[in-house]
Amino acid sequence: MRVIAWEFNGFKIPMVEDGERNLFCTTKQLSHALNTDERQLRRIRSRHLDEFEELGGQTDTLIPFLEENKSEFGIQRIKRNMTLWSEDHMILTAVLSKSNVGKEFRRGLVKFIKKNACRGYITQEQFDTLKNENANLNSKFNTLSELVLKALPAAKKSASAFGAGLRAQQGTKDLRLMH
Repeated sequence: MRVIAWEFNGFKIPMVEDGERNLFCTTKQLSHALNTDERQLRRIRSRHLDEFEELGGQTDTLIPFLEENKSEFGIQRIKRNMTLWSEDHMILTAVLSKSNVGKEFRRGLVKFIKKNACRGYITQEQFDTLKNENANLNSKFNTLSELVLKALPAAKKSASAFGAGLRAQQGTKDLRLMH
């Protein structure tokens, strides 16, 4: 295990690399790097819990290393239930953060994506194929729409009859459904 200096677009954070090349940081480091408080990080995590599915799962194997390197990770004491943020979760938190650092991180991310996105041109033949597929889907949609519009008056009539039957039964002790 070793300490890694992670950086993207001016966002810097020290992280610990485990034996499988996974990176983790502490809550204190992440809150400092994002210029926000630890409660805000916990709120982000709780609001997006489904996206933080494996958060903190590697703590036991990293504790001895963190004990030896507390100052590098901005912690005074090690807690057995402390949260360690994986690289993926750290990036997700930076994207979701409302701090100024989070906003700058998102701006850098947009620039990075635009710079590295694959843009490919298609041939006229590919365009025509897509155009024909779209026309076929549109035709199927129109056919389904016509069927629904034709069935709608009968469905309204059935619903109206059912409602009338329920109103007629309002005075009875037991509600009976009519077919």
